[in-house]
Amino acid sequence: MRAHTTPDPETPPPEPEKDPPPDDLPRPSEPPIEEPLPKPPPMQA
Repeated sequence: MRAHTTPDPETPPPEPEKDPPPDDLPRPSEPPIEEPLPKPPPMQA
């Protein structure tokens, strides 16, 4: 009676994070919408 409440040990839990594409993917020629900076930070500094 615990089969309907306890998930099967052989069946891994569904990972919704792998279904949708990661939002951390770098946009080609497009700055991050989170921080619309007029220019990229000085990486050479």
